Amino acid sequence: IASEILESGKQMTRLINNLLDFTRTRLGQSLPVRRVEIDLAPICRNTVTEIAAANPDRTIRLDCPERLLGRFDGTRISQMVSNLVANAIHHGDPKTPVIAKVSLDDHNITFQIHNEGRPIGESVLTTIFDIPGRRIGERERRDGFDHLGIGLFVVKKIIEAHSGTITVSSTAAAGTTFV
Repeated sequence: IASEILESGKQMTRLINNLLDFTRTRLGQSLPVRRVEIDLAPICRNTVTEIAAANPDRTIRLDCPERLLGRFDGTRISQMVSNLVANAIHHGDPKTPVIAKVSLDDHNITFQIHNEGRPIGESVLTTIFDIPGRRIGERERRDGFDHLGIGLFVVKKIIEAHSGTITVSSTAAAGTTFV
């Protein structure tokens, strides 16, 4: 019971932080990011471990190098990974794993979050990061929370604040992958 209460508190904190970030950026403020020299590998592992603990009925596979050194805001990167993996769990087929892959090449770190399940519609793909509150089809509420639909908007802002880009592909045959 205590772990469920703790996880509920963490989920509510994530929702509140997303709402605050959304509000800041909509009011014209930039997303606050504090980049310092850190190792992202343990941050990614810890974030995925927390989400896996909160979703024991789901399989989450993480492929991450031993070390990922660079100048990043670790809290923001954790928030980004958390939002993407939580979305993959929420919208993916519960019988298939969510696969999170982090790689380093030519001084760039790439995050890939993949799930199987109903694809995101073509009309939604073009604006999925830009229109907060947009639903990707009605789903049964498995976690008891009413999501605000601003997570991907915030993810995009976090990535842009780190001079990165985000894309998504989604088909019935290949599944959905955020890169």
